[in-house]
Amino acid sequence: ACLLVLCRCRALLPPPASPLSAAAELSVVLSSVVFWWFQEHFLHRHVLHSEADWIGKEIHEGHHAMPYHHVSIDPAPLLLGWLGAAHLATRCVLPLPLAYSATIGYASAGLFYVWAHYIVHTRVPHKSKFWRVMKNNHARHHGMDDGNWFAFSLPAIDDLFGTNPTVAEARQRLRQKNREGAKTE
Repeated sequence: ACLLVLCRCRALLPPPASPLSAAAELSVVLSSVVFWWFQEHFLHRHVLHSEADWIGKEIHEGHHAMPYHHVSIDPAPLLLGWLGAAHLATRCVLPLPLAYSATIGYASAGLFYVWAHYIVHTRVPHKSKFWRVMKNNHARHHGMDDGNWFAFSLPAIDDLFGTNPTVAEARQRLRQKNREGAKTE
């Protein structure tokens, strides 16, 4: 519903004045989706898995402590608050029509994330390679090594940041870490 409200608000504003303006709006929408993919990895890796103790880390640790197949949906007030903050940030740097377009792209990426995260935590079988890779990466992050596989909506982001080892590499790192831990005890 929130996405529809954003689209309606944008539709009430004057349309792009030229094909160049329309291309600029489309590029803003697409850029905000790409931004989502990178901030998703960054926040998951550096904020939710940070060393600092804070409420978000505690909630995320609780998510990891649950059985893998569980209902996993962020609460609506959190989602709406985050989206509102994102829209206010875009309003500070973009003209109103572009701010709405950026928020539409960002909200679309966020909606995909929430829905996909819910689906990968179910037993729903996935036939496409994209969905299988997404589910496998997330299951590895939960079950094998929570220090890798941080990307979600676009698993290839892990390749860019070196957080997509092969299963054999991850197991080797864990064995090494366990040996080093045993030596210090």
